[in-house]
Amino acid sequence: MFEYLIFIFIGAVLFLVADITRKRGFDKLTIDRYINKNKLNINEEFTITTIVENKKGLSISYLNLKQALPSNVILSRSFEGEDLYKFKIGKNQRIKRSVKGKISKRGVYLFDGIEASVGDMFGFSFNTKKFDNYNEVIVYPKLVPIENFKVKNLGSLGDRVIRRWLAEDNLYIKGIRDYSVNDRMKDINWKASSRMSKLMVNEYDSTSNMKLSIILNVQCGEPYWKNIKPELIEKAIEMSISLTKNSIKFGVETGFYTNAMLTGMSSREFKGVFPSLKSFEIVAEICARIGYDINGCLDVYFKKNRNIFDRNTVYVLITCFMDENIKSQISAMKRLGINLKIIDVSCDDGVYYE
Repeated sequence: MFEYLIFIFIGAVLFLVADITRKRGFDKLTIDRYINKNKLNINEEFTITTIVENKKGLSISYLNLKQALPSNVILSRSFEGEDLYKFKIGKNQRIKRSVKGKISKRGVYLFDGIEASVGDMFGFSFNTKKFDNYNEVIVYPKLVPIENFKVKNLGSLGDRVIRRWLAEDNLYIKGIRDYSVNDRMKDINWKASSRMSKLMVNEYDSTSNMKLSIILNVQCGEPYWKNIKPELIEKAIEMSISLTKNSIKFGVETGFYTNAMLTGMSSREFKGVFPSLKSFEIVAEICARIGYDINGCLDVYFKKNRNIFDRNTVYVLITCFMDENIKSQISAMKRLGINLKIIDVSCDDGVYYE
């Protein structure tokens, strides 16, 4: 009988301790999460550090942390898309835990709050609380060597193309050189070609300091809300950021505009990135934030934003779609003296025309 009473007493004490732990477990318990890098390239390694601190004189025998992972996030250890962590923590103890991760696709990733569960040592009952701890991670688009983009009527993008767009001034011919397959027929110097018995082309120099701005159209068809082609948009984004990088490297002030909706940023507030030699980082972030929804058809975008265009800038339109309305707006802008180049990526290789 005495042994039975002792057994009941011990059980009651354990139950009382477990109940107190469960009820008071969240008192003076802090959980913080830190990510060492909030701007990454695709598949660049980063570290998530979780710090749990129990600032009271009561141990927690069962503590379970759970945080759902955004898609495309790969941790060195995780379970079915969640980061799980089960452990016990002593009184006035601080535990630090780090895990490596990678993200396989460009975009904006929001790491939500952490769900914590405190229970008894047997795991029979527990209380749950969510700790608000939000982290935003931006993953830049892949930078592709500009020469890898092959466009009909243009050949490979690169320094030669940018130089031709920006440095041409037909009033100032600085010399001639041998013809290449990427040169335009109108640049052939027929007199020099006849004299040298081979095709020669004029080389031009510039009398003004031109700038370049890229306009990215993510509209893929009509109606725009029904025609969404992620692969096409991704190709246009990669071309845009690679062209921006190469242009700035070439010493050209470069800007960026788009009719895309931006994740985590008001599209109404985004007026564009004005040409600068220091614009690449913000252009890369905008390209990371671009979603598949659009802020308006391109022809409407042109009508609303006529004030951004000037004659001292070369505009390169990279578009996922072309129709008569867009062509009409392009023609109207050219009649105003706007220098606009078009790369239509909706075809297999893309088509260039002026």
